[in-house]
Amino acid sequence: MINGLKTYYTKITPNIFWSFASKGVAAVAFILIDILLGRVLETELYGKWSQFFSLLTILLYVAYSGVPSAAQSFAAQNRDLPDLKNVLKNSLILQIGFSITATGIVLLLRNQITEIVKHPEFATILLFSAPYLLIGALEEYLKNIFVGIKRTLYHFYMNVMSFGLRLIVLLIITLFFKDIPAILYGYTAAMLTSVITGLILYRKHYSGIISSEIPLTKFYKKIFLYSLPLALSFFLVQSTPELNIQILGSLTSPTEVAFLNVGKQITSKLPQIGLAVAMGIMPNYTKITSENRVQKKKSFFGVLKMNLILYGVICGAIIVLSPLLIPVLYKESFVRAVLPLQIMTINLFLGSLNHYFYMLLSYHGKASQIARLMFMSFSLNILFNFLLIPKFGAVGSAIAITLAFLPYSIFLFLLGKKIFDDKPLIE
Repeated sequence: MINGLKTYYTKITPNIFWSFASKGVAAVAFILIDILLGRVLETELYGKWSQFFSLLTILLYVAYSGVPSAAQSFAAQNRDLPDLKNVLKNSLILQIGFSITATGIVLLLRNQITEIVKHPEFATILLFSAPYLLIGALEEYLKNIFVGIKRTLYHFYMNVMSFGLRLIVLLIITLFFKDIPAILYGYTAAMLTSVITGLILYRKHYSGIISSEIPLTKFYKKIFLYSLPLALSFFLVQSTPELNIQILGSLTSPTEVAFLNVGKQITSKLPQIGLAVAMGIMPNYTKITSENRVQKKKSFFGVLKMNLILYGVICGAIIVLSPLLIPVLYKESFVRAVLPLQIMTINLFLGSLNHYFYMLLSYHGKASQIARLMFMSFSLNILFNFLLIPKFGAVGSAIAITLAFLPYSIFLFLLGKKIFDDKPLIE
């Protein structure tokens, strides 16, 4: 197995390297940003910021509209073909159109949205969040496209600009301001720089695609239709931790939100290591034939075994060291954040594998099956939250999301394995 993996990695080392670099920069900067905010804002204001940013993140997922994931799949399938030019152009237009529409709806319904989460004071801040939603959706689209066309170096450049500049700006802002709008404006400015960088690189790649004399396929309808189930599945899987923050905030206090958010931030970013590998290797699994099926399966599950070892060590370290490190990094007042973090470590371990199977199924047209699995977990999570939060607070929310994702992970594994076991459709 080791020799096979060495041979396999030799072919994809540059892509893997820049994937790791990109996700590493994002993860480290993201966690440092969160520690900075926790120390400066203290538990109550940090909890309020956490609930607002969680709400904004859910709305950002709505603005994505599934187009980034669909565009990534079509870009991967056509990256060596002249049709790639239309994939890029058509998907970009779709993304801009959906983002503007979704942002407009959010602004119109902002009062109703903030009433639901029992924070009407957020309505004014949401009014000034329109640039963040528009820019954030475009940033996600560009990053997904670069993964699809195997230009993870471009993804790295965008993350350096977005998260690196975000950290620098926040260091300056928190010296003078301790309020939510100032932090939001800093985030928006950093993301704008990232998007400008991405658009320059996007145009460079687009211009380099050789034009064809044969009429190219129009992809508007195909990308739109495929984006619908992906939009649902992406929204459900990504917004589930954010939904827990909203339910916890509505049923308890900002302090409980602060304790849960520490664990959520850490466990949501550490899977970036596995995602970095997935970004680098998964475009190689878009075409599985009878001739390459055995070799593809062997290499795929070889990577998964290495992932299990890596995350076994990481998760063990979190469980053992978090009681010592959290009070030091975030301050002593965050000591009650330790247990929720330890519980969500189980979800971290499972999530490190789910990236591979999610992308594999997405590339092979199984978006509707992913959506059904996610809807099941999403529903279970809501049920468990309302059952456990009133009695256990942040700890109950951590237990809820962990239990809800167990069946999702199992079924995702079984469906992914079936891709390799079944006779391929491509001959």
